Amino acid sequence: MICRSMKLFLFIIFSLFYFVISSQDYQCEWSAAISKLKTETPFKIFPNIGSGYSVVKRISGVKNSISIDILDANNLLLHTNNVEVPGDEIVHIDQVNGSLILFSVFHNNEKKEDQLSAYTLNNKGELSKTILLASLKSNGGYLAKFKIAVSSDGQKVGVLCEKPYIEGKNEGVIIKILDKNLQLILTKDYSYALASMKRRFNVPFINNKGSLYILKRARIKTKNTYLLTLIKESGIEEHHDVKLRSMRIADVTAAFNKDEELIISGFYAGFKGFAFQGAFIIKYDESSSPVYRKELMLPQNLISGLKSKKEISKFGNGLNKFHVKKLIVTPKGVSYLIAEHLSVNKTEKESVEKRKGLAVVKFSSKGDFLWAAPIASNQVDNFNKGYWSSSILVGTDTTLSVFYNPVGAEIKKSKNVYGVNAAMGTRFCSVDIDGVVTDNPYVDLFKGTKEDVILFAKTYYFSGEELIVLAENKTKDKFYLGHLSNK
Repeated sequence: MICRSMKLFLFIIFSLFYFVISSQDYQCEWSAAISKLKTETPFKIFPNIGSGYSVVKRISGVKNSISIDILDANNLLLHTNNVEVPGDEIVHIDQVNGSLILFSVFHNNEKKEDQLSAYTLNNKGELSKTILLASLKSNGGYLAKFKIAVSSDGQKVGVLCEKPYIEGKNEGVIIKILDKNLQLILTKDYSYALASMKRRFNVPFINNKGSLYILKRARIKTKNTYLLTLIKESGIEEHHDVKLRSMRIADVTAAFNKDEELIISGFYAGFKGFAFQGAFIIKYDESSSPVYRKELMLPQNLISGLKSKKEISKFGNGLNKFHVKKLIVTPKGVSYLIAEHLSVNKTEKESVEKRKGLAVVKFSSKGDFLWAAPIASNQVDNFNKGYWSSSILVGTDTTLSVFYNPVGAEIKKSKNVYGVNAAMGTRFCSVDIDGVVTDNPYVDLFKGTKEDVILFAKTYYFSGEELIVLAENKTKDKFYLGHLSNK
C-alpha cells in the first residue's frame, strides 16, 4: 500500500512533469530590445505586407500622434517613426488593403464643422496620402462623432457619423460604406425614432461582403433597449430590436463567423441590478432578424469559481462588476464568450485595481451550450494602475488559451517559479474541449530577452498560426516583440 503522503508527492511530481512536457510544445523567439519612451504604450500589432509585424504605440497626453516600429520576419527592426497628423484626435487605427490607416478627427471651429480624414502610412511608417471622408456641422459645444469598422479581410470600411446632440430632435446618423481604396460605395442619412442623447452607445460591425451592422443601446423609460440596424451595399436596410424572452441584457458584443454571419452574444441580469445571471447567443444570417436565439442561466461551477461562499451569501449568485471582454468565433463556428471582473477602489493615497478573473462560456456552431469555466487570475495592482494586468486570449475549435501575469502575488519567488528574465512571471491557462481548466507557471517564456521583463497582456496579435506578444522591461523604456508558436 502507498501511503497518502507518498500519493500526494507522486501526484505533484506528475503534475510538474506534465506541465514541463506541455510547455515544451511552444517556443518563443524574441527580438532584440527596442527603445521606447516611458510615455508610449503599445496599442496594436499589425502584420506587414509580405512578412514581419508593425507595432503602433499611443503617446500619453498626445491625441493626434503615434509612434511606430516596423520589424521584418526575422524580428529585426527596419524602421522607427513618430507620426503626427493635423487633426485633433486619432480615433481609430486599422489596416485597410494592407496599408496602415490613421482615422483622425479635426474640429474646424472656423467653419463650425467636424471632419473625419484618413491618413495612409507607407511601408516605412511615413504619411503618404490623405483623404477627407466626412464632414458634419457641429452644434455649438456639441460635436459630431465618428466610429469606424473594418472588415476582417481589410477590403471594406464602415463609417458611422453621429450627428451632434440637438435638444428636442431625434438622433441622426450618416452611414457610409467604403471600398478598399476608401472610395464611397454607399451613403445613407438615417434618423432613429429616439430623442437625441448627449451620450450614445453605437457600435458598427462590417463583414467582408460590405454589410454594415450597427448595434445600439438606448435608454427608454429607465430601461436599456438594444437595437440592430443592417445596411447593405445595395442600399437595403433593416431595423429590429435585440431582445431576450424575458430577461434584461446587461452587456453585449458581436463578431462574424467564417460565413460572414453576425453573432451577438452577452450576459443578462435579473430584475434588479446588473450582476450577470445568465448568458445568451443570437445568430443573424445577412439579416437583422435572428436565425436562432438561445439563453442559459450561469451554472454553479462558474459562480463558485469566481465568488466565495461569503460573497454568494451576501450578494447572491450573480457575477458582480463583470463586463464583456471578448467574443471569439473560431473557423468552425465555435464561440467563446468571455467576461472579465474589474473593480477600482480609489482613495487619496492610492488606486487599487482588482481583477478576480474570467468567466468563459462556450457555445457550439448551432448556439448550443457546451460548458462554462472560471479562470481565477486574482490580479491586484496597488502601484501601476493596472498596467501589467489583463490577459491574452486565443481560442481554437478545441482549446482556449489564456496568458496572464500574477499581479500582486508570487512576485518574490518569480525567479524560482518562472525561470530566467521573469520580472513578474506569466501563467499559462488552458481550457480543453471538455471545459477542464489547467493553470500553471509558464517557465522560461522570457529566455532570450537579455533582461528582466514583464508580459504586456493588453496588446497582442494572433495570426491563426502564431501568437505575437510584447514584453517590456520594468522601467518601460524598452520592449521586445515575441513570436510564440508550436514547435
